[in-house]
Amino acid sequence: MFNTYNTNAIVKARRLVCYHSDGTIKQASAATDKICGASDDMDVKAGGIIDVKHLGEAKIEYGGTISAGDFITSDADGCAIAAAAGNNIAGFALFNGVKGDICSVMILPQQAQTSAQTDSDQ
Repeated sequence: MFNTYNTNAIVKARRLVCYHSDGTIKQASAATDKICGASDDMDVKAGGIIDVKHLGEAKIEYGGTISAGDFITSDADGCAIAAAAGNNIAGFALFNGVKGDICSVMILPQQAQTSAQTDSDQ
């Protein structure tokens, strides 16, 4: 599933992205970002138009060592890294890889559950 958005800053190709407070798309920069999908295979300048893949298979640049099946989140550059407890999840890795590799992942965004949340919060 793709949607088209405006960007508020440069978004590099094959990166995890999230919404900016003004409704535009920005490159994700932390494991706590509410990741909404992945950029396509072209860099986009600030104020440009970007296609975002919200669900399904996408190619993402890895920012560290990831094993197939690992849940992924974003590093400071929007690259995929293995998620830790409490991180927001962008999806999961389909292939093993290391920093700089471009590999297929399954985009399936999920917010981290906190101990303060209950079933009625969802």
